[in-house]
Amino acid sequence: NDDVSTAYLHNRPAFMQSRALSAAEIGTAMHTIMQHIDIQKESNVTDVEKLITELTDRQLLTIEEATAVDANAVAHFFQTAIAERLMKAEHVSRELTFTYALDDSDGDHQILQGIADCLFEEQNGWVLLDYKTDKVRGRYGSDEEVDAEMQKRYGIQLNLYKKAIEEILKIDIKEMVLYLF
Repeated sequence: NDDVSTAYLHNRPAFMQSRALSAAEIGTAMHTIMQHIDIQKESNVTDVEKLITELTDRQLLTIEEATAVDANAVAHFFQTAIAERLMKAEHVSRELTFTYALDDSDGDHQILQGIADCLFEEQNGWVLLDYKTDKVRGRYGSDEEVDAEMQKRYGIQLNLYKKAIEEILKIDIKEMVLYLF
């Protein structure tokens, strides 16, 4: 018989296929690292890579996430003025979850649920620090344009978080900082 049979090849199941992580998934992985990193000391790239390995071993990061995150970007954070302030902070809360009822103009309640990346206290007040992994390098002509775009994207969110956290915790947040990895 000279008939040639056709073999049917099927794709591997989705959970077995490797794929590029979405921007949101990479952002979540970066937040996991920032949640677990020691903020009492400056971390270098080696420290961050060691933490990524530990988080992968503990199954808090997948191998794909560990490969996709930028250890240099995390280490660079510790070279910034905001990191210096964070390391000196009197009190620090990370991944602070909250639920808050917002009153709208009709007297109805809207439920706001959120997770504040980092809230820390300095001698003269509280700072709300939010981490973002948006790709902005090369897309804007100046730092001012980046600031304007980030304000447009996240200003409402940060102001709502500020209002909710201030009311829930009975504190005053003196400053909101958006840190772009």
